[in-house]
Amino acid sequence: MFIGRVRPAFPLNTSFLALALVSIWTLSCPIASAQTPPPFVPIIPPSLQTLYAPIAAVDEFTAWQLTIVNRTQQTMPASITLYSREGNPFPVNSINLSAEETRRIDISTLLPNGTIGHSVGGLAVSFLSNLPTAIGAQITISGYHGFGSIDLPVFPDAMYKSALHRNS
Repeated sequence: MFIGRVRPAFPLNTSFLALALVSIWTLSCPIASAQTPPPFVPIIPPSLQTLYAPIAAVDEFTAWQLTIVNRTQQTMPASITLYSREGNPFPVNSINLSAEETRRIDISTLLPNGTIGHSVGGLAVSFLSNLPTAIGAQITISGYHGFGSIDLPVFPDAMYKSALHRNS
């Protein structure tokens, strides 16, 4: 028949050869499988966040302090502004809160010299973040009317509408 050709001991089946090659390729390559894509997480740019506490009607107390908490894993600069009862700001106090730091500040130390503490109408904490809850705050007034304490939460300023709103 075919002189000079060597015949294999068993006949090669092309489908067997194709199956062997596909098996080898599958083992060496990652198997494609249906995967769900990761959820879309929008990137929110940082914006100015402001927390505010109205304290104009609170008087007759012996001490008051601001407790401020950084809830993030990074240092957060913040500005603390006290307002007079008329709504005029006192000079701004800037602080840097370390990651997950809780700081207690005597509010009277934030007032300019010669300012009577009971003339304060409000307190605002401002910070730059894409998380409105990155910083939390609370005011504690001690010795209220000579006997108790009051905790005043500091909320986002959008919760307080201006009494001076004018339609233009």
